Amino acid sequence: MRQTLNVNQLEYYVATVQHGSYAKAAQVLYLTPQAISKAVNDLEKELNVVLMTKAGRSVRPTAFGLTFCEKANRILYSLTELKLSAQDARVEKPLTSSISLAISISPHRGSAIHPEDFDEFKLRNPGISLITRCNSSGVCLNAVEEGVFDGAIILGPANKPDMNSIKVFGVEPVIVVDKSHRLASRESIVLSDLAEEYIALPNDFRYCLSIITDKLENAGFLPNYVELPPFTKGHEDFLGIHCGAMFAMDDNYVRGLYPNAKFIPLSKSATFEIPVYFVHRADNQNPLLSSLAYYISSLAR
Repeated sequence: MRQTLNVNQLEYYVATVQHGSYAKAAQVLYLTPQAISKAVNDLEKELNVVLMTKAGRSVRPTAFGLTFCEKANRILYSLTELKLSAQDARVEKPLTSSISLAISISPHRGSAIHPEDFDEFKLRNPGISLITRCNSSGVCLNAVEEGVFDGAIILGPANKPDMNSIKVFGVEPVIVVDKSHRLASRESIVLSDLAEEYIALPNDFRYCLSIITDKLENAGFLPNYVELPPFTKGHEDFLGIHCGAMFAMDDNYVRGLYPNAKFIPLSKSATFEIPVYFVHRADNQNPLLSSLAYYISSLAR
């Protein structure tokens, strides 16, 4: 009997592309590598096209597989938005209520979302008190686990059975170098261009460090990381004096920090997505969680 393409196949395939192997995708999705591999194989058979190729212990998308992944991701986003919209419609909102949100922010590398992004939410819901605080991804997650905050926006899923993780959108990192850097004239960068460069150690140890390291190792080299001091001058000196390179989110705030820097996107073949998740404890009964999650998903850039 002919199989029918389903949402799980898309989700498993996108996770495999993002994490570079069936095993790592399985860890994120709480499944076995065999289940992920079978789903991807079934998807290839259904479409009659090759989506993945082996690269040592890892797997990589074909040219079509990369395009397919991007389109599948958009479909998954739309489905998530539909689910959240339905949940929001079922919630009978109280006239006055409150909800607290921890936002993961990197003050020197950019952020996927900022507190001011919630100004519209506050205008739409004048009877709701939204309390926001910013910190690192790990601290935000711990605050939710301990019940200090209702929810958090973090990079990557919580990967804990007592936590609900909702993927709301994804962001593509860019490479930041000084305008005098040898790569500054490039319109885009492939990861192998960074093989001989000093690279700022990703400061999100919980998620970004592993995903960026995996991508660089899959490009054929071990990254030459440099740990930077947690202040702007240290980052400026690393870029300008030491001619280093840095992964960052491309937002106006970070561009303002480094006026002498060039923000260069990764090439289409090298680019990857860092997923942004809204997480909350599974036992949290705040009725505004679904409304907030729906609003966050609408902020996708």
